[in-house]
Amino acid sequence: MSDWPFEYQIDSPDVNLAMCVRSGQVFRWRIRGHLHWGVIAGAAFVIEVDGNRWHVQSNANPSECRRIFGIDVDQTQLWAKILAGDFGLADALKECYGLRMITQDDPVETLFSFLCSANNHISRIEGMVNCLSEYGEVLGEWSGKTWRVFPSLDVLTCIGESELRAKGFGYRAPRISQCAKRALELGGIDWLNHLKTIPADEAMEQLQLLPGVGPKLAECVALFGLGHQSVVPIDTHMWNATTRRYFPELLGTSLTDSRRNLVRDEFRRRFGDLAGLAHQVVFVDEMRNWRLRR
Repeated sequence: MSDWPFEYQIDSPDVNLAMCVRSGQVFRWRIRGHLHWGVIAGAAFVIEVDGNRWHVQSNANPSECRRIFGIDVDQTQLWAKILAGDFGLADALKECYGLRMITQDDPVETLFSFLCSANNHISRIEGMVNCLSEYGEVLGEWSGKTWRVFPSLDVLTCIGESELRAKGFGYRAPRISQCAKRALELGGIDWLNHLKTIPADEAMEQLQLLPGVGPKLAECVALFGLGHQSVVPIDTHMWNATTRRYFPELLGTSLTDSRRNLVRDEFRRRFGDLAGLAHQVVFVDEMRNWRLRR
């Protein structure tokens, strides 16, 4: 008998769990065959995917699971709206069928996860995020594992630079406590949650008051952690993909602030409030195929 609070099955014909947790939205997940496990905010999951059915063990009940992974979202309607903005995305949409924007309720975890992502590769990001999560409070002991929430801002301020340097954080080591302290000065978790309620561009400006947070990081936090669905995170991969699709005259040029705004405005013009999801489709397609396009 399992010691998890909840065990249940969910039919999820339109959600590709592996794609969702491997699309750069979250970093505390592992996959082994059909088994997926990880934590999103305070919800821990072990999910075995069997075709269209998920066998779930979690401290989150079925309705919370459905909300977090967007299981009840109409995939056909979403894809039709994106296709209306750019029919040229048909192949990418087919390849990305089952992708969802994961609902993350803890902006602190999202903020510090992406603070670890700057100039970094995915396995190292995951290592750093999991390292920080070890400072969080224990959710419970299930399936032979200790599950933890991500640490609070107060806890993050107390993690020493030398301690993180010893764990491989490099130049990011001092930024963890510095960013946490500044966030607390601005109002802490209440301030971060308030950023969910204001216009997206204003929220991104506010986020850049934090040390180590530039435009790209602010875009990621606004989209994935604050729920601003019209935000388009733009890095070199996205710049290359966007110029190839929409601005061929700019192919081979560098990404600048004005060109960042150009991409943002183009995605919003085409896709409206689904600009963030359209970005994810383009990003996943680009990362899958970029070697073929070099």
